[in-house]
Amino acid sequence: MDTEQKPLTSAFSEMRAKILRFAARFFPSEEDAEDALQEAFCRLWCRHPDICSEAEAEAFAKTTVRSIGIDEWRRKQAHPTEPLAADAYADCADSESADEIFERVQRLIDSCLSPAQQSIIRLHDYEQRGYDEIANRLNMEPAAVRMQLSRARKKIRECYNKR
Repeated sequence: MDTEQKPLTSAFSEMRAKILRFAARFFPSEEDAEDALQEAFCRLWCRHPDICSEAEAEAFAKTTVRSIGIDEWRRKQAHPTEPLAADAYADCADSESADEIFERVQRLIDSCLSPAQQSIIRLHDYEQRGYDEIANRLNMEPAAVRMQLSRARKKIRECYNKR
């Protein structure tokens, strides 16, 4: 270990518990706080030639942890998640089984869609074929296949909701 790295690693060892307690204020789980601490020290390591004292290293680490905490909070605010209620789909499960729903959708495909749309939806959704392969098989452009698939799904949704 060279002489520049030794003070930084000893400073890391001395500051670790203190910065971890600081990080715990911003993160709900200990693992998240540990991750933020690790990220802060990685950034600190990259800037070690510019760090002159242990106090400066501690200030940089705290600022970095705080910034990571704020970024994480903003990310969660932008994409909030809510746990699903245990009975969210109970009504659907009670009224129809998955097999009954599948059969109903099959009948809708047969009765509501054109033959081309039936072929496209079966090739894509059942046989897992790609747009290019379906386009070659049906002598269509891939963009037309995507559009017909979208229209077919929309029509199935409309017919399903009517009945």
